[in-house]
Amino acid sequence: MIKAKFFSEIEKINKPTIISAFPTIGFSGKACIDKLVELTNSKLLAQFDIEKLPIVFVSKGKIEYPSIKLYHKKNKKENILFLTADYQPHERNHSDFAEYVIKMFKKINAKQLIIVGEIPQTTKKMREVRLEIHPKKSSDLNEKIPIMGFNAALISSAFQNKIPISMILKESKPNVLDIRFVRDSIKELSKKLGLGINLNKLEKEYLKEMSKIKEISLKDAEQIIAKDSTGYIG
Repeated sequence: MIKAKFFSEIEKINKPTIISAFPTIGFSGKACIDKLVELTNSKLLAQFDIEKLPIVFVSKGKIEYPSIKLYHKKNKKENILFLTADYQPHERNHSDFAEYVIKMFKKINAKQLIIVGEIPQTTKKMREVRLEIHPKKSSDLNEKIPIMGFNAALISSAFQNKIPISMILKESKPNVLDIRFVRDSIKELSKKLGLGINLNKLEKEYLKEMSKIKEISLKDAEQIIAKDSTGYIG
């Protein structure tokens, strides 16, 4: 059963572009959306709960439950909706929830759906893939690209409802966060959609994070984990 809580009226939003990313085999797509929400100061529009999970997030004396969230940002060019989640929904809920959100987006005349995420590695190099799927146009792509998880259900439902789809994808190994891919995707989306993000500041943050990664040796990483563990407890 899908439980939805809206914090403002979605009916007032017209012709939005939806950018979606869910945790799949990696976390780069979700990290990209989380950063975009932060950088654009987007407002929480809705929260969806579709299943109970044996996990909670403990932070600053409070408990948060994993959920799926929809954020809204109105810029000079258009309305932007960011759809993301703390988890990958169970496969039994993929089709129902995908159909639910796509029908909701269709009612407000969604312009396009952009998906950011990972696909299974099929080459030695971690290549990036750009795909365009338009219900009324054929694609020039001759190869088969495997799309997994909730993204597959979302793409299928969007296609059936004649919503154009764009995908920014990267081949990835399981449980990998590629901050370069996150940075590049944010730059691409900011320029494409006029999000007004300070790209110079973003680049400085990226270089700072890369510097930290290079400085951390295996021994240092083990000490950090032992000193400040925020992983799974139970």
